[in-house]
Amino acid sequence: MKTTVSLTLLWLLLFFSSSASGVTFDWATVGDSENTGELSGGGAGGFGPDAIVGGVDHTYRISKHEG
Repeated sequence: MKTTVSLTLLWLLLFFSSSASGVTFDWATVGDSENTGELSGGGAGGFGPDAIVGGVDHTYRISKHEG
């Protein structure tokens, strides 16, 4: 019982004394409702079956750098 209380107090001390700064990210907004994409595949010098790829019909955010 005494060991459990000691370990709990140690954990609480370590938890609350650690830096609370958190992690921050630089964000880039991606999205263009008029971006219809482009032809991919053999017909466009790419790979796989011809398809329209890369179209973005909604806005989203993505990190600019690896975290």
